Amino acid sequence: LTLFNGNTVYDFLSGEQVQREITVFDVSRGRFVLIDAERKLKTTLTKDYLINFLEQVKSQASDDVVSRFVNPKLDQKFNPSTQTVTVSSDHLTYQATGIPAKWDPAIQKYHHFADWIARLNSTRIGNLPPYSRFELNRVMAKQKLMPKTIQRTVMLDRVGLRKQVVRSEHSIHWQLTNTDRKRISSTGNLMAECREVSVNEFWQ
Repeated sequence: LTLFNGNTVYDFLSGEQVQREITVFDVSRGRFVLIDAERKLKTTLTKDYLINFLEQVKSQASDDVVSRFVNPKLDQKFNPSTQTVTVSSDHLTYQATGIPAKWDPAIQKYHHFADWIARLNSTRIGNLPPYSRFELNRVMAKQKLMPKTIQRTVMLDRVGLRKQVVRSEHSIHWQLTNTDRKRISSTGNLMAECREVSVNEFWQ
């Protein structure tokens, strides 16, 4: 569940862990606050931290990883009849079906958030660098579409596991509900109660 409220975006993990981890993106201050509700801990990651992290990934990655996931050669396709965007390389394919935005500013707001949350997610162990996702986000924004479904297919070289497919479905609503506002308010209270720790301690 992702809630946009002014210059702040609140991202809640769904399912059983909905109350455990919350991500707050403070757009105007250029930072993420990660909240672990169970341990009552929080940590802050700035945009500069994420940029530096990805620069380290680039410098330490093997030539094979760089060619596949850091500087991939990507093809882009758009099917206007189905509103489908495809971004693909030999090793990774994103296919997204979009819907028009109710308000044009929502396109750029979502695009900005999607790029930065992709950078944040790339810091988590086992996740891919965000560069192919950047291209998907760019093409979607160019076509003035919000994602309804996104499917990512990665070709793997591990023995016994050749293809990995991940799919997400998005339900978009254009107005915050009272429940949403209460969730935002309670997140602010929780943030004030949590102890600030380093990124490394938080991820332990």
